[in-house]
Amino acid sequence: MKKLKYTQISKGNAADPLPDTPHVEIHNIVSTTQILTDGPPINLVTMNNLLPFTFYDKTRFAAITIRVSDPDCTALLFTSGKLVITGGTSWNECVITAKQITQIVQYIFPTQKFWLISCDIQNIVAKATIPLENNAILNVAMYERLNTICTYQKTMFPGLIFRPLNSPVVLLCFKSGKIVITGGRTTEDVSIGWQTLWPIVKGFITAP
Repeated sequence: MKKLKYTQISKGNAADPLPDTPHVEIHNIVSTTQILTDGPPINLVTMNNLLPFTFYDKTRFAAITIRVSDPDCTALLFTSGKLVITGGTSWNECVITAKQITQIVQYIFPTQKFWLISCDIQNIVAKATIPLENNAILNVAMYERLNTICTYQKTMFPGLIFRPLNSPVVLLCFKSGKIVITGGRTTEDVSIGWQTLWPIVKGFITAP
């Protein structure tokens, strides 16, 4: 199945949500940031030697791993200044983490100047739980009906992957009622995307 291009969603495209639409909670945000400098590339070996909350092995990966406790995020910093942040639950947390790491880099290399120029969300991972009681999501029936936009190989992965057309989000549907919503880049993508797709998923909930 081809990877779909990102399609931003707008509130004007959304129908009124069903009153029983399960609540969505943002679980993880992946963002990218660029740190610029007026000097040479960032020396990751020096950073790893001085900081206790980092890991760097150039033979395995080109970036240094930096863990921040408040907010609870993990970042990958490259010598070019590119910064990938994961673990946040809001854009603000990503920005705060990026600023903290920029300050750390500035402290270690005081003869250079460092500054941020961007912080862009690349992916939002959210989750929803459907109260099934004695029912289940019929993934097999859903796949048989929607096989052109679904992938389901339960021997390899227990969830059904639902990739709707003209939607920014992809759903991972599990028989237990757990839903993972990924692919969106804004909170509107997640909330409106899920509200739009919930009636389809709801149609495949019945007694196993």
